[in-house]
Amino acid sequence: MHIKSHVSYDVRPGQEPVRVLWDVTFENNDPQTSAYGDDTVVFYENLTIPVLRGASAVSATSSSGEPLAVSLGEPGRSATVSAYVSFDRAVFYGESYSFSLSYELADVRAPSLLVTPSYVYLPVIAGGDESTVTVSSPASNEWNVTLEAGQCPQNGTTFTCSGADAAFLAAVLEVSRPDATASFAFDVPVGPKNISVTMSYFQGEGGAAQHLKDLVTTALPLIQDLYGFPYPGPTNVRVAQGGQRAVLGYEGITSCGQAANCSVIVSPAADDITVLHELAHLWSGIYGRRWLSEGFAQLIAEEAAGALPAGLVQSQPAEKQPAGTDLRLDEWGEVSSLIGANESALNVENAGYDRSLRFLHLLQAEVGGGALRQANAALAASGTPADSKRYLDLVEKLGGKRVDNLFAEWVFPPSIEPALTKRRQAQQRLEDLLARAANKDLSNDVRDSIQANIDAWRFDDAIATTSEAQSKLAGYDDLKEAVSNLTHDAEAQGLSDAECWRKPVRRSRHMLRPAGWWTPGVIFGGGSAS
Repeated sequence: MHIKSHVSYDVRPGQEPVRVLWDVTFENNDPQTSAYGDDTVVFYENLTIPVLRGASAVSATSSSGEPLAVSLGEPGRSATVSAYVSFDRAVFYGESYSFSLSYELADVRAPSLLVTPSYVYLPVIAGGDESTVTVSSPASNEWNVTLEAGQCPQNGTTFTCSGADAAFLAAVLEVSRPDATASFAFDVPVGPKNISVTMSYFQGEGGAAQHLKDLVTTALPLIQDLYGFPYPGPTNVRVAQGGQRAVLGYEGITSCGQAANCSVIVSPAADDITVLHELAHLWSGIYGRRWLSEGFAQLIAEEAAGALPAGLVQSQPAEKQPAGTDLRLDEWGEVSSLIGANESALNVENAGYDRSLRFLHLLQAEVGGGALRQANAALAASGTPADSKRYLDLVEKLGGKRVDNLFAEWVFPPSIEPALTKRRQAQQRLEDLLARAANKDLSNDVRDSIQANIDAWRFDDAIATTSEAQSKLAGYDDLKEAVSNLTHDAEAQGLSDAECWRKPVRRSRHMLRPAGWWTPGVIFGGGSAS
């Protein structure tokens, strides 16, 4: 079969519901459905169309104007449900059938879908082997309109889709009115601090804003406990709903550009896990790498969601497939706007979020959640954000296990392998040196110098200093052995310790002469053994 469709989306927030119209032509190219076969007659009598969740006033008519039966499937975690359209006649091989399906969206809140009088976030869905999509939205200067292409080429407000997929995400439409906002304030005690929160939201979103308040109030103290160190930020925090421009094309964004204020902005269409993720970023200043910041924000968000009172977390993100891009986490770039980003950039972003969380789950399984919290507390106390190298050092120290193999596989680029090998060598040689010098007077300065070079990843310097210290210890051991042999020889001659050492003590400078300067029976090459 071959399906052609034209789908139109008419979006006029504040004036009327969103209206969606599908014009569909179904062509039966299946020879097994011939009307003239001798065996069992097979034909097509219905078709499934993807419609957005919350659809109302759903209706369908044939090309001749006959009303058609339509039933909706059960909603899942995605933004769409299946609409089953029943034809008013059988469609056999070589025949075609055309019909129209229409529906409306008003006051809808679902995963990745929101329709209110002052804000619309809409996935533009198409379907069929060939599909053309048109989008109409307000042209007034009072509205901010963002229309981002998805899986289909864009020409202005028209998208052309083709392929074997039953459904396409042709685009994502956001329409917002930035001046139509309201706000209120509340306080949240977090440890010894009292955080003053200003909540800003789109008009008509009062219920969502109250839910955000409940989430923020309950989650912030819990997030502090999960990180393992006190809230480090300012006492003034702004939490706001914002459109795609405000969040740079993400679902949310947190910034603390000024010491006296932090800002948490989330899309009204964002789920509660995203809100928790952005709140967790208020603790992210201890990390100097993006994967650490984003990975921990998601890890903490998921742990917080599981620990919060039942029913408080009302929305979950849609299920995502593991990222297909093999990204080394240290190569993940800084945050930049995703508005207008190409597919390659989006793939890298998705891989960064996916792989950073998966890696932290692996790390947590190796060293335990307690070690990760201790590492966070140590970084907070140091006052210096950690890069991946420093974080590896700290986690191994506190976790008591080597995990550099995990970092080599997930975090570092392949070019760092020689450095990791030298790191192990330097650490092992220092360990051997300390064991050998356990009963010797090894200078603390030497030990500290070697450790400082290892901590700074100057492994050649660390190995050189260790070799020098080992050489000195070897000389000390040779000297000790020589004295031991000398004492043993003297005792073999029948001398007591006092007799043996009475005169040599006055000539102790000769003890440093080579062993060839003395022979059994003669001490230091002069005087009689008797």
